[in-house]
Amino acid sequence: MSWDETAVLVAIRGYRNYFDIVPGKFICNPDGSNDWDKKANGQAYLVPKMPIPELTKLIDRLIMHQPAKSKK
Repeated sequence: MSWDETAVLVAIRGYRNYFDIVPGKFICNPDGSNDWDKKANGQAYLVPKMPIPELTKLIDRLIMHQPAKSKK
């Protein structure tokens, strides 16, 4: 998994076709552990709607896309 490419996919195409969003807030505890507060808001995380291999193929295909050469 690469979150950089996932973030670009969501920024360009939106999340709705690919992910569900779980709202809440990340909590960093004093002991160094962390939790997710589902009752808070202001943050969210993504949950894939499709199998990871399928999502990976989509992102790979987009990364490898070669734009059409312009006619001069």
